[in-house]
Amino acid sequence: MGDVMIDLLTVASQLLPPREREAVLGDLCEARESRWRALSGVLGLVIRREAILLKDWRPWVAAFGLSMPASFCLMGFSLTVSWSFQSWIAGGRALPLIENAFLLSTLAGTGGFLVAWLSRRTLWMSILATFSPCLFCLARFRQHSLPRVCLLVFLLPAIWGAWQGIRKPKPL
Repeated sequence: MGDVMIDLLTVASQLLPPREREAVLGDLCEARESRWRALSGVLGLVIRREAILLKDWRPWVAAFGLSMPASFCLMGFSLTVSWSFQSWIAGGRALPLIENAFLLSTLAGTGGFLVAWLSRRTLWMSILATFSPCLFCLARFRQHSLPRVCLLVFLLPAIWGAWQGIRKPKPL
């Protein structure tokens, strides 16, 4: 049981920045806190730090003003790309597929970039806001000619855009 608590404490402390992690773990060790109390202290600190971040307007705009509504739209574009692909496989023209795929990639990549750039420290909130409509639609998708995963074609360009948004430094 003790080893499990130490492992949980180690995992929970990974949610803190490296400098702060060392200080917190050192303080807990010096104070000779019980394992449960140390774990609850670290988790409490992480939750308080995340709650402070939510006082800003950016995470809310990124999650509920951009991520959630855009995911509905991008799922529709994902279906359009999938239908265009089916049509092309059946002997149709390639141009609609190329156009739709380009539009989907551009919109999803730009949306992912903006969300990550606006609220990189609360990106988890935007990810949850993106996936909640996806799960809702996946549960109710009843198109027999396409698999359900076709709804999620937009995720790869969105993840790439978010990765670029995290890497881009914010202006002063």
